[in-house]
Amino acid sequence: MAKKIKGEDGKIYKEVKPDDPNRRRTLEIIIGIIGLILSLMDIGHGMSAAGIADAFGGGGEYTVRITIGLIFVIAAFVLLFFINKKRKLIGWLVILFGFLFMLLCGDYGLVGGIIFIIDGIIILVRK
Repeated sequence: MAKKIKGEDGKIYKEVKPDDPNRRRTLEIIIGIIGLILSLMDIGHGMSAAGIADAFGGGGEYTVRITIGLIFVIAAFVLLFFINKKRKLIGWLVILFGFLFMLLCGDYGLVGGIIFIIDGIIILVRK
């Protein structure tokens, strides 16, 4: 509930405070942890499938794509701890990394990518 203050003219106003730089971001971090766990499980399955595909003539492309996807997931998760520094930039980067993870890892990146995109949207919406 907003704090009410009395102005010099005798009227009652709501006190407006700027964004709290120490706002708790527990929701975003919990969603990020869920996204990281599901992404790592999917990457484990993807690595085994990529190893088989590369053994039969993939040339290492699938393994490289899954590995780069792993780097994006870890980077998106680490960014979640710096939300209070630059909220909008981190939100857009988490959305971008989630989208790139979905593109790079194909079927193995859908669940984790969608969760990180949702997490980025929540970061942008919550002030």
